[in-house]
Amino acid sequence: MARVPDVLLRDISEEEMEMEFSFGNEISFYQSFQHAGILSVLEDAATKPSTQPPRRRRPSRSRLFTDADLSAMLTSNLVEGPSSFAEASLVSSGLPSAYTYDKVQRWTIQDLDNKCFFLDGTPGQPKLLALHLQVNDKPVELDLRFYRSPLGSDANSGQLVALDIVDSKLYLTCVKEGDGCRLQLEEAEKPLKEISGDNQKYLFYYKPTSPASETFTFQSLICPGWYMATPNDNGYVQMHNVIGERFYTDFHLFL
Repeated sequence: MARVPDVLLRDISEEEMEMEFSFGNEISFYQSFQHAGILSVLEDAATKPSTQPPRRRRPSRSRLFTDADLSAMLTSNLVEGPSSFAEASLVSSGLPSAYTYDKVQRWTIQDLDNKCFFLDGTPGQPKLLALHLQVNDKPVELDLRFYRSPLGSDANSGQLVALDIVDSKLYLTCVKEGDGCRLQLEEAEKPLKEISGDNQKYLFYYKPTSPASETFTFQSLICPGWYMATPNDNGYVQMHNVIGERFYTDFHLFL
């Protein structure tokens, strides 16, 4: 009978196993993950009691760690509980990705002190003024562009609108500034077909002051509790977070 060479019967050293494992016919990008997986499974096996009786194994030649081994390892040892990634996906899927343009209405806006809106045409720094109407004055008209949310409308907050000045490319926007918010005019192509991400600064909640009221408020979408407001005297239109004190936040709309 042929004698089995000693090299096949002796225990294979750790160094030889490492060399055998490290070199193969093909290097794939899975190698680093396989190394980490082996360490994880070995550590788990050392601390978790086995449900199978111990078996004696015959000495055999070492072989490369294959993708099939990796698949079995993942199935039997690593996938034991619910996936946090799936939970995160469910949470994030409830957020609106974009607001879609629906329709437009054109109005002239006037506060409760009968002040109308005028454009301060300072080059490079356009602002919106609230002034008492004089003879031959022509206040600006605003297009209220309505947007739909994929989550539906919010009756408590109102309808989402973007406000742009007719015969210009200027939109009213609300931007965060420290602990407060600031109203400013920004240029944009009309109409904005979809609004999402940073462009949500263009959106305001348009809502009647009360169910039977003929006045309306404009609350910022990105700064809840902050409303478009005009001062008691002639001055710039701005954002304010206190209703009915020193500022007018209720407005009439006229064709």
